[in-house]
Amino acid sequence: MPIPIFNEKALCALGAELKGTGRLSETGRISAIVNIARFSEIAREMAVTDLHAVATAAVREAENGPEFVEELSRRFGLKVRVLSGDEEAVMSAHGVISAFPGADGVVGDLGGGSLELVDVRDGEVRRSISLPLGPLRLGTLTPDRREKLEERIDQELLRLDWLDQLQGRPLFAVGGSWRSLARAHMIDSNYPLQVIHGYEIAFGPALDYLSRMSGSAGGKRQRIEGVSKRRYASLGLAALVLTRLMTLGGPSHLMFSAFGLREGCLFDQLPAAEKTSDPLLASCSVIASKTGRFPIAPDVVERWIRGFLPYLDARENRLIAVVSILADIGWSEHPQYRGEHAFLKVLRLPVVGIGHEDRAFVALAILARYQGNFKLPAAAAVLTLVPEERCRDALRIGLALRLGLTLCGGVERLLANIRVLADHDWISITYPKSMAALHGEVIGRRIEELARAIDMPIVLAPRPDDENPRDPPEAREARG
Repeated sequence: MPIPIFNEKALCALGAELKGTGRLSETGRISAIVNIARFSEIAREMAVTDLHAVATAAVREAENGPEFVEELSRRFGLKVRVLSGDEEAVMSAHGVISAFPGADGVVGDLGGGSLELVDVRDGEVRRSISLPLGPLRLGTLTPDRREKLEERIDQELLRLDWLDQLQGRPLFAVGGSWRSLARAHMIDSNYPLQVIHGYEIAFGPALDYLSRMSGSAGGKRQRIEGVSKRRYASLGLAALVLTRLMTLGGPSHLMFSAFGLREGCLFDQLPAAEKTSDPLLASCSVIASKTGRFPIAPDVVERWIRGFLPYLDARENRLIAVVSILADIGWSEHPQYRGEHAFLKVLRLPVVGIGHEDRAFVALAILARYQGNFKLPAAAAVLTLVPEERCRDALRIGLALRLGLTLCGGVERLLANIRVLADHDWISITYPKSMAALHGEVIGRRIEELARAIDMPIVLAPRPDDENPRDPPEAREARG
């Protein structure tokens, strides 16, 4: 999970004149030189030692592409890798795979000059193609050109003898223009979370919206906050290409990815063992290492929480691992705002490997960890992203974490020596006699909160050497 420390883009439109002249746009070439000069100097001052430059469709197909690559080498010392169409497609797919472990669907990456489509099965690239369907190739979308553009797009898409493999599977949408469409849909639907990565739209609503954005339903495209004029100008074409791809391919839904070719380039450089690690857990671990209070092993916290909720499935247990890593993320905030700040921070973390429903689930659990409930204006809308029963589980996880960290003060050794054992109708929390100072008024309140949430009595008691921790409370009372 690469976390950018500096991120900037420039839309130079190198391929704007490729269709008519076969050459790179001179205006675009000058713009690219100016921006690459800036980026090169910044990288040099940052003491970057491993600098990669790649070129895609416009440069590989332009008559003066090799000349441009040689100029970059001469002026800036850059060794530019000109990707083939297949390489560009695979790189984009690897970016998606790195962000969606085990991805299974079709990756579509729309750039200025081309559309890459890749069939991905269980996190592996099966087949790919690069099509000349970038907005810079298609020209301008006007009512009188619409039918011809649709015919041209369909003609290219129907070259795929595996287009039917998209049927009923997700389409992972990559590229700045398609991300801008996602942002527009969020605004249009008053969506409560402004995070593009992992944003999902079902087939029917997506097709209706894209048709409107491309003008086929007679609607007008709205201006989108944060989208440049250059990007805005190509949105109609981007929507039209996506409309035709969905109409012919029939995917189950759209899934937007913030990761694409750039992240795929990085992913390809990783050791094989690191490629299989969970990007969500990896990135949360890095973030927690910079925000935690005391070093506390997440597995100790996980064991504590799972003791109260043994019935949860693999999906929830993975999220318990995330909550355990981020358990102390808000400790340095002002006490009055700790819950709110921690909730919003977790909700908006720059991480991948997680969908919006699960992202909201983790944020709600952290909110409950800090304030014991979800009573926060900022949380009200987010609650709509998570089914009611899962909201109850997020509350239970948060309250279990709240009790555990209160008991131990965030110190690992203390929590590691406390046992949680769940029976059919009660839960026991036992600890060594040497830790008998764990009782207190606050502890009592935390236990009551959690007991109400899980609807089971919870007993806290020291652990004598002769006591079986699975004995019910009545047995312990009988022994005195």
